Amino acid sequence: VLREIRDRLADGKLKPEDSLVVHKTGKTQTVKEIFSAGIVSQYTGLIKSPPRGLRVKYFLLLYGVTFGFYFYFWFLKNYRNFRNYKRIKINPEMKTLVLFSTAIIPYFIYGMVLGGMGLSQFHPFVKISFDLIIAGIQAAFLFFQLRIIKRFLKRKMKGTFSVGVIVLGFFILNSLGKLWSSDLAYYWLAVMILVACEGIVLAFVQKDLNAYWKLGRRKKTDMW
Repeated sequence: VLREIRDRLADGKLKPEDSLVVHKTGKTQTVKEIFSAGIVSQYTGLIKSPPRGLRVKYFLLLYGVTFGFYFYFWFLKNYRNFRNYKRIKINPEMKTLVLFSTAIIPYFIYGMVLGGMGLSQFHPFVKISFDLIIAGIQAAFLFFQLRIIKRFLKRKMKGTFSVGVIVLGFFILNSLGKLWSSDLAYYWLAVMILVACEGIVLAFVQKDLNAYWKLGRRKKTDMW
């Protein structure tokens, strides 16, 4: 019963304030009261179950369908998981907002500035510079997130992804996708292939994350 309550809490189907009926007496007790009863009084608190991760094929599908925009949601989800389960003192929403802002807003700001100077933001040199800067910003944010993930993975797993290889691969593919000229033949096909390759690079991280969370869930099950 306690394991089922724990799983329902982890899945968000129950809250500590929700009440359950005791079959023998017909009385009601809140989840919080149940876990503070004598049977589990030796525990200091309820341990959260590790997240279930995301299947690699679903990750690739979401990444491809959104043309890589899922990167921001993936970024947010990973930070939330590590904050909630590993109690890292970070603000996932703020970090994701900063990432999104630094990747989008510069186009509008510099577009107005360049317009006032009589230059076009679509000038080849200006566009290439902007695209490389934005790709670099996204790669930098990814680097710092992967360092956090790697720090936890290497404690329990061996042979996991290389931070440098993932970031470099992401930067190259992301840059090519931004720099690919729309005037060239098969533009959209090329962009779709580059986005798919970009998703495959990040899928190696998702694969290791799934294995890590699975190990955590197995450990919690053994404890019960």
